[in-house]
Amino acid sequence: MRTLLLALLIAAAPLQAQSLNVITADGTQSYERDQLMALAGGRRSMTVLEPHEGDERNYVGVPAGALLQSLFGDAWRDAGAVQFECADGYRALIEPSKLAEHRALLSWARGDGQPFSLVNRLQNDEAVELGPFYLVWDNLESPELREQGASDWPYQIVGIALVDLAERLPRVMPPPGADEAVLRGFEAFRTHCLTCHSINGQGGAKAPELNVPASVTEYLAEGWLRRWMLEPAKVRLNTPMPPLAPNLRKAQREALASDIEAYLKAMAQTKRLP
Repeated sequence: MRTLLLALLIAAAPLQAQSLNVITADGTQSYERDQLMALAGGRRSMTVLEPHEGDERNYVGVPAGALLQSLFGDAWRDAGAVQFECADGYRALIEPSKLAEHRALLSWARGDGQPFSLVNRLQNDEAVELGPFYLVWDNLESPELREQGASDWPYQIVGIALVDLAERLPRVMPPPGADEAVLRGFEAFRTHCLTCHSINGQGGAKAPELNVPASVTEYLAEGWLRRWMLEPAKVRLNTPMPPLAPNLRKAQREALASDIEAYLKAMAQTKRLP
């Protein structure tokens, strides 16, 4: 499947700006917030359990699924992933099926009129400005979404693209013939790690590259990589890295860490310089 060169990008303006550029193969068009509301069927509000702070909060915005449908038609449902580009280099790759099955809101304000910001308890109590846009999920009645915690809650969104992973990010794909643990590790890495980190120069730009020129599996002693993923604050003081999937049970988290390590070890044998 060819890469879908469709994206929503924030115009070159401060984070508080609410206009978006819609870029397609046919050109670029700018949309103001009222136009986005018209495209998505109006403004909505959503009360969620805020995973970064652990309390309930109300947000205002437009339904993400309706907006994607209006802008891209059915193409977004068939994409390999919906990539949310953020101002800080974070890149969330979200399964279209998740966006189709669960209600999500592309928000631009809090419903109570308070500043559009939060304190990220998962990352060293960092004070975060959420604008221009923040993707939130209707998780109050969904144990599945609550279990996933802050995974797939990107903030400071400056763009949305539909991507084919094999074409857009070929250097992060597992090597041919990879075993089940490596394949599971790739899926876990894609969800939890690729948002911030890159492999072979592809992926997030918020945190360090993990494979070239030296893989983390080549210079960390056995056991330390898994410990770093599970309890980063116990390895490095004031690290901004959050613990891996903290809402899952201990055995599930340890299995995820082992699978991710298997993927990284496999990729250490598949280095491709950017």
